[in-house]
Amino acid sequence: MKKQPKPTKHSSVVFNQLCKLIPIGMFRKLATEYKVDKKSRTFSPWSHVVCLLYCQLTHCIGLNDLCDALRHHGAKLSAIREATAPSRNGLSHANKTRNADMMEALFWKMLNHLLSKLPGRTARQTRHHDKKKCELQLLPNDGQSAQGFGDCSHLCSNSDIPLPIC
Repeated sequence: MKKQPKPTKHSSVVFNQLCKLIPIGMFRKLATEYKVDKKSRTFSPWSHVVCLLYCQLTHCIGLNDLCDALRHHGAKLSAIREATAPSRNGLSHANKTRNADMMEALFWKMLNHLLSKLPGRTARQTRHHDKKKCELQLLPNDGQSAQGFGDCSHLCSNSDIPLPIC
């Protein structure tokens, strides 16, 4: 019988590394600015961001699928800056009441932050007006079609870096 390979025992999985790319100071500043930190008790704004990232990366079918998966991975989730798995009602309420503008601002700040780290790019070259030329493709959980990317080839001057579908 063929021996099955054992998974490596690392505390730093890819999703953890992705979440750690977000500077916590930038996130806390945005959470305070948009007042989403005031309305949270058990399901923190950071847990909400981690939950939405997980949803996009795993292509969860719906709310139940997402909450069950995060509860199943609760131990690994707590290693990501103490994020917690949401309850179904807690996630639904957070999606309904929290200001979505904070998530949009976080996206654009992270885009500028990551582009400024590319070789040959400076923070001055990644201006806020790029927002008008490139739109994020959102994949809603209810299966509706979303608007795709605009012409975003101007965002990356290095041809070695793969671009999203433009």
